[in-house]
Amino acid sequence: MDKRNFSGLNSAEITASVTAAANLLAAKLSDDELNLLSSVFMQFADTLATIYVVRIINSTAETDGTAPKKSDKENSVTPEAESSPRCSSSSAEAENTEKQ
Repeated sequence: MDKRNFSGLNSAEITASVTAAANLLAAKLSDDELNLLSSVFMQFADTLATIYVVRIINSTAETDGTAPKKSDKENSVTPEAESSPRCSSSSAEAENTEKQ
């Protein structure tokens, strides 16, 4: 992934730009549309924050050696798992048909 340098960003310019964009959008939207868009952007921001926190946690775990290590044993399918019965809608339907 491309690592960009954001060290030259001016916080006043960023907030002014965001405010201007919000004002431009709000002028063209109904109250319901504005409310919906606001909710969408809040969810978007929350999701980005969650992704960031997970990245930090994973990065910290990798750095301090506490990240779980996947072994070949964990990733392989055991013979018991292959032979275990699985419930599917088609098998459940077949059982119901047999009972009738």
